[in-house]
Amino acid sequence: KGDYEYAVCHPLADTAPKPVPPCIEIETIEILCTPNGTSPLALKAHQICMCGGSFFAEWPYCLECLFVHGLRSQRDVFFYRDVIATASNALCGVPTPTAEFKSIFESAQGIVPVPTTGDTISSDQAVGQTAVSLYYTATVSQGPGRITGEATAATATATGLLLAPSSLPGNTDTDDSGLSTIPSTSTPFVSTTAASTQAAATS
Repeated sequence: KGDYEYAVCHPLADTAPKPVPPCIEIETIEILCTPNGTSPLALKAHQICMCGGSFFAEWPYCLECLFVHGLRSQRDVFFYRDVIATASNALCGVPTPTAEFKSIFESAQGIVPVPTTGDTISSDQAVGQTAVSLYYTATVSQGPGRITGEATAATATATGLLLAPSSLPGNTDTDDSGLSTIPSTSTPFVSTTAASTQAAATS
């Protein structure tokens, strides 16, 4: 599934497509917004970068691409929409966050209840098609938030930019609960989800 996921939701182009596919854009934004340390100033800059741009507006559309192409079920969509909403509130709804988005997202996966409704069977509704218009119409300007003021002193170094994100709604396997789980080897950008542990505990 990994190669197919990248072919349809991370399509390559000789010239940059407009709009940029959401799965590519959120991956890029999370890398660019990598905090330069864990100080309050660094986390504030990270918050502005993540919350002030298009990341949270586009994340659900990356999930929608995976759903359209049969890489996520309806139940997965219900779960991960709640996860990203929880993570967004925890990062963006406070004066200064105490953790970076990666950690917040991973924590949210263990907190959000596993849904018991929604189809667990997925199907590819657009086999091999890569057009972004199948699942996304841009309504906001794409890109990270602009860091201003004293927070500019805490922007990430070149080393920090090499850190890969771990919150993409990527390629999946399915556990006994019917909820897809993200294996650690599915793509280089996603980590093992805590949802699988929670699902096993509730099944």
